[in-house]
Amino acid sequence: MRYLGVAKKEKGLVVMPDTFGKDEIRIFYEAFEIDGQILLMHPPVSRKRQRQIKTLLSQSIEEHRSTLKGIKD
Repeated sequence: MRYLGVAKKEKGLVVMPDTFGKDEIRIFYEAFEIDGQILLMHPPVSRKRQRQIKTLLSQSIEEHRSTLKGIKD
């Protein structure tokens, strides 16, 4: 995994950081928003894979939030 920087949502568009396209130029991505988190993946993403992504990402978000709650308490 490589951190690319901060993407911003502006006027209904997701604006990617400058580092996003440095190594490889990719034109199209499938975008998913789950619990306020945006995930970009290379197409095509099958319906089965979409369900798996949603399940795994939701679990990951919940685990992360639980960890943060544990730190705060």
